[in-house]
Amino acid sequence: LHQALQNEIKLIYRGAGKREEEKAREVLSELASASHVLEKELTDSICRLASVLQGFLAPHVKAFETLEYETVTSSYSESGVMMELIAALDVTLLPFKEALSQGCFDTLVKVLIAEHMAPALERLILGKKASAFSGIGAMLFDKDLRALTGFISGLAHRPVRDSFTRLSQIALVLTLGEPQEIFEYNWGDSASGNISWHLTADEVRRTMTRRNDWAADRIKSLRL
Repeated sequence: LHQALQNEIKLIYRGAGKREEEKAREVLSELASASHVLEKELTDSICRLASVLQGFLAPHVKAFETLEYETVTSSYSESGVMMELIAALDVTLLPFKEALSQGCFDTLVKVLIAEHMAPALERLILGKKASAFSGIGAMLFDKDLRALTGFISGLAHRPVRDSFTRLSQIALVLTLGEPQEIFEYNWGDSASGNISWHLTADEVRRTMTRRNDWAADRIKSLRL
């Protein structure tokens, strides 16, 4: 918009006095400054709102700590914990979807996921009190994550899958058939895939140690 107005000024004041054109540009500059201030205030307000909403959603996220991915026997459907989280998200965000503009609502969803929920879910695997996973438990975590990603993608008009990139890669590592299969996914010199990794070698190794059926020496021997 600022550039479009600059062009209009050139057309309107073509051949006119410099003083009038400079005055118009001065006013335009003030409008641009005000716009930046308002945009920052709006972003800050949305971030504060996301923090408040996270307070309501935190118990549902924390409930994943009680889910024993190590002992589950089926991964055919999402866990009850994930379904409750999605239901809580739906109820919590619905009033704001109706009240906010689409752009503001998309920003709210993006901030809520990227700055609050995704990091909390990452800590399930990479944190100090990390969960353990069987092969079936890893597949259930992957299914849970896909359900959450699909729900959030359906809420927002702007893409939000990038907010789940690290979590998706954690799920990929957890669901490998064997630790050495990591090299089939664009990791290291023998890479043949097309994944741009957002996890460090240490994070990949720590994720692998969460699988209770993988020997520690096999993971340690990998040249990551």
